Amino acid sequence: MRVKIFASVILGLFLGLVYSPAIAGPNIYAGQSAAEAGIVLGSWGSGSANETSEEYLTGTKSIQVQIGGWFEGGSLEFKNSAALFTDRPGHTDYFVLTVKPTMQTTMTGESSESDWYAKTASGGNLRNFDFGAEARKCPKLQRLRLVFTDEKGYRAECQPSFTASPEADWMNVGIPLTKLRTRNGAMIQNLKRLLVFADAPDTIYIGAIKVVQDSQAITADPGSDMSYAAGDSVVFKANASAGLSNVRCEWDFDTSDGLQVDAVGQYAKHLFSKAGDFVVTLTVSDVHGLKAPLVKTVKVHIE
Repeated sequence: MRVKIFASVILGLFLGLVYSPAIAGPNIYAGQSAAEAGIVLGSWGSGSANETSEEYLTGTKSIQVQIGGWFEGGSLEFKNSAALFTDRPGHTDYFVLTVKPTMQTTMTGESSESDWYAKTASGGNLRNFDFGAEARKCPKLQRLRLVFTDEKGYRAECQPSFTASPEADWMNVGIPLTKLRTRNGAMIQNLKRLLVFADAPDTIYIGAIKVVQDSQAITADPGSDMSYAAGDSVVFKANASAGLSNVRCEWDFDTSDGLQVDAVGQYAKHLFSKAGDFVVTLTVSDVHGLKAPLVKTVKVHIE
């Protein structure tokens, strides 16, 4: 059944904030037929890549990739090499796949503890408080494995994860062009073949392939100041985003002993065993180191 995807923003989807490109670059694929795009679709291992009209982002078609794992997937070969840049790429230039992976609903920030206590607005204690446990939609896959080959046969490989897209259930996979380097250090300029794999079996749809400029700075919100009783476990959530960049979230639960990494991830849980006032620090950084890191704090009062 043909499914038309309408534009709708899902706040909270995969780190919560939506990417908006600064300047659109060359469209390598935009939902036309593979023949019109000059792409020859093929298999790698037990995987495959085929044209389909079942799902599409723009135009009337997409590329369906059957992925068997880290070394089994689809091949996209360009009859005329796709030029990713003409001179030298800047740090804001990204190669982007917009894909539709299988989405699943998971519970995040859950606790196995039966009794949670948090201070209510009136100052009383709330029992069995499931702070942090929430349902969210996220891809079944954690990472893609993309292998780029240029017209001279040189290869570059990356393993990016997903970032949010303005389109429902479609996700962006962005790689800085400056990071697409072969073993001899040369950058992939003219793309001849792209192999698509992933860390688990799945069927994904590629709706668009293009180069864009992304200058969106890192944004983050660790939540509001809070109060708890001693012995309570507190779950923290980092609402963080950086456009097409994948980010790393690091938590420090007490600045009195100096900044250090106590936990890593969008969600973090910590038990405060004694009373006092604590400053919790969230540091969000670009995994490629191209964007300036952002530091945010939240205060926790323990009685």
